[in-house]
Amino acid sequence: MAGPGEINGDYFDRYSFGHAAFGVMMALGRVPPWAAVFTAVVFESSEDWLKDNFAPLFPYATHDSPKGYVGDIASTLAGYAAIRLAFPPESAP
Repeated sequence: MAGPGEINGDYFDRYSFGHAAFGVMMALGRVPPWAAVFTAVVFESSEDWLKDNFAPLFPYATHDSPKGYVGDIASTLAGYAAIRLAFPPESAP
């Protein structure tokens, strides 16, 4: 598990932007809010298993700290919320 100050060790790191971008993509794809939360939580819950079994797909295959899990989910949902607030579903084309 990553420690404080290491990649995957704090709430936010250089990959937080990637998680936010995924949230943006889900919002643009009109994924319902419950599914966005579910997807973020399921991915973070399975990320360690994925890193153990598919390490070459991850630039840093260390397991996230609990702070990292929270930050990744928060980043994903922040990206999602930013788009949903800027373009509410009823105003979308």
